[in-house]
Amino acid sequence: MLNTAAIVALMKNSGLFSVTDLNIQTIGQLFSLASQFKHSFVRHKQFLRRNESLSYKSVALVFFESSTRTRFSFEMACNRLGIRPVTFIANSTTSIKKGETALDTLLNLHAVQPDAFIIRSDEDEGVREFFKTSQKPCISAGYGKFHHPTQALLDAFTIKERLGEIKGKKIVFIGDVRHSRVAHSNKSLLLALGAEVAICSPKDFMPSPSEWGEVENFEQLTSALDWCDVAMSLRVQKERHSTKADLSNFIQNYQLNKKSIGSLSDKAIIMHPGPFVVDEEITRDIVKDSRTVIHQQVENGVYVRAALLQKVLGDR
Repeated sequence: MLNTAAIVALMKNSGLFSVTDLNIQTIGQLFSLASQFKHSFVRHKQFLRRNESLSYKSVALVFFESSTRTRFSFEMACNRLGIRPVTFIANSTTSIKKGETALDTLLNLHAVQPDAFIIRSDEDEGVREFFKTSQKPCISAGYGKFHHPTQALLDAFTIKERLGEIKGKKIVFIGDVRHSRVAHSNKSLLLALGAEVAICSPKDFMPSPSEWGEVENFEQLTSALDWCDVAMSLRVQKERHSTKADLSNFIQNYQLNKKSIGSLSDKAIIMHPGPFVVDEEITRDIVKDSRTVIHQQVENGVYVRAALLQKVLGDR
């Protein structure tokens, strides 16, 4: 569960690795600031509550894994705040190609003194060590199979924005829950905020009962959609599977399409953290459905991540 004591020092000193580093008060502050940023940008096309001291800050975006939404929204959040983002993408043009470890890469980047790090990585112990020991604030942009705190924050923010509140709402994760860091981070955050959580997955995509035993488990998609206020579809994480995924069974029984969402309430919302694969977990009809908030999630990612950067670098 989340830390409900006074605001943890981690937010100001070390950034954010997991949603368990947060407390209810800090989440409320982040959501309030994100709302202010969104309101001012919609009306004035700029963040009016900008801290001018951030204009002198530089943030290193270090991505050892591919990303579109997370990286671009962090870069956009930096630019809206006046922060200068410097992006490192591990590919054939970097010393990673020559055999340099992720930890050594981070230590060398640390030596040029950025004011903070935003890091995306698989389960690399060197990266985890850097998060623990860095003298600069570090924010996770996704780590391994279990941690994606900023995605969980923006998802919760979007649910609150669309449904008015999170407490008491019923959220079901559909698909590859076992391999989804989004689902794992969301579960911890949403339960702490008073939501009811459930999963609906084929057997091969089912998470460990020891990790998800406290949530409801639906075998039939129809029952899950009839129950929920929020249906969050998840991409099949093919790159994390040890054997080839059975997509035919998944598509037949768990895909969100025009027919399968017949039992979903008109007042419910449909979410997806992206990237989605059309005609696997969802169809194009779902992307266009009026209940779908996929692009609102992406938009809100800028405001939520900007609020986090403001909190980590500006509120000192």
